[in-house]
Amino acid sequence: MENSREMKQIKIQLIPALLVVFWGMHVHVIGQYSRIPEGRVDQERLAIAESISTSIMEGVRSGNIYLLGPDEATPAMMKGMNAEQQMTVYMQLKNEFGPYQSLSFYEAMIPDNQPEYTLYRFKGNFDKPGAAEIRAVLDQQGRLAGFWVLRWQDEIAN
Repeated sequence: MENSREMKQIKIQLIPALLVVFWGMHVHVIGQYSRIPEGRVDQERLAIAESISTSIMEGVRSGNIYLLGPDEATPAMMKGMNAEQQMTVYMQLKNEFGPYQSLSFYEAMIPDNQPEYTLYRFKGNFDKPGAAEIRAVLDQQGRLAGFWVLRWQDEIAN
């Protein structure tokens, strides 16, 4: 079976009634989360997560793929989010949600079992009714360590 180093490749998992797309995810942020109060969210790191997420989504929408650099993403994310994989995943998202339009910040959380990471949740707006969730995980250095898109839920199920 795969270990965490091998999870550098794109993972696509379809769950009934829930589309989950993993892009180069090598951080296991499963479990309990602690919400960061709005006034305590690091605005600089939020801006990084929002900028990278927007660049990725707008890049695939326009066909001008945004390739991550070493100063903004872990090696696993850079490898897992190559141009071909980004377009393949975006076409699946487009079929499910319609073309991407925009995203807006919803909340930031810290995984209780991995406090060195911060998870940023964005509401993704697509052409089809309903919202999708765009999640970006940053490591301690402010680099993208995880990225995925799934159906919107107001609360993360712990």
